[in-house]
Amino acid sequence: MTIATLNRFTWHTLLLLLSSTLVADPTTLLDEESSFYKNSSGLMLPIYETRGCKDKGLLDHLPIDAMCIIAIERHKDGKALLEYKGRRGWVDVHSRPENITMMRYEEMQIPFTSSCSQVGPYFFEVKSITPGKAVNVYATASTNAEVIQTLEDHESCLINLGCEWPWCRIDLGGQTGWVLSIELTDKIEHVDGYCYPRERIYLTP
Repeated sequence: MTIATLNRFTWHTLLLLLSSTLVADPTTLLDEESSFYKNSSGLMLPIYETRGCKDKGLLDHLPIDAMCIIAIERHKDGKALLEYKGRRGWVDVHSRPENITMMRYEEMQIPFTSSCSQVGPYFFEVKSITPGKAVNVYATASTNAEVIQTLEDHESCLINLGCEWPWCRIDLGGQTGWVLSIELTDKIEHVDGYCYPRERIYLTP
């Protein structure tokens, strides 16, 4: 092999490596990973009422800069049920999976109050007014309502679904409930690492 041929071979190999790096897709809704997602399309993406994703069922649009999107369900046909700032709807990314991609580690650092704000901070931590005492979670925004769960003092990474003073609605993982805002804080201190939105949800048929 001549030097010229070797140089052409080396240059061709470098081009292939570079092109494979450039076209490598970030982790998307159609990958077997799960975390917070963001709108990477540069466009406002339609959100639909049902999995069918028909125009007549259009609910809203994901903003161009939408971040902290939670995937509730992800299907191999490209349909996904998302939650953004407490609202849920379906998107279809089958033809353009790169439209919604996973947020980078640096974008998910605590505190989360700037990039993932909805109504106040994105995450709460329990701060009982009686240190060490469990805090009640109510079915509705009333102390007369049913207590559906109790949270230990300092329990962390509770997702804020919106506050109506003096109450805040939180995500309990498959269930939502109301907690008096005086029993919550946005200072996330009792967690090792950073807060995940929910347990990992894998792709389904």
